[in-house]
Amino acid sequence: MTTELNSAPVVGCKENLVNEIRGMVGNAGELLDQAGQAVATEVGVVAGKARCMSAATRQYVHRNPWTIVGIAATAGLVIGALLSRR
Repeated sequence: MTTELNSAPVVGCKENLVNEIRGMVGNAGELLDQAGQAVATEVGVVAGKARCMSAATRQYVHRNPWTIVGIAATAGLVIGALLSRR
């Protein structure tokens, strides 16, 4: 009994597999591009919020310098007391 292999179906399957893999790689590339754009947008939003908070903090410190000095001194005393107990 001899078995003959027909190579046409194998070649067709191979081509289909290669085409599917190429499509998946293309889709993955598109998804990476979209994710990169989303991250860049979010970084821009966060940076804008950080600048706004920085400006508000700077303004508060300039308007209330002695309050800030008191808070810093109190925080230093508390941290110093906690560290000295070790």
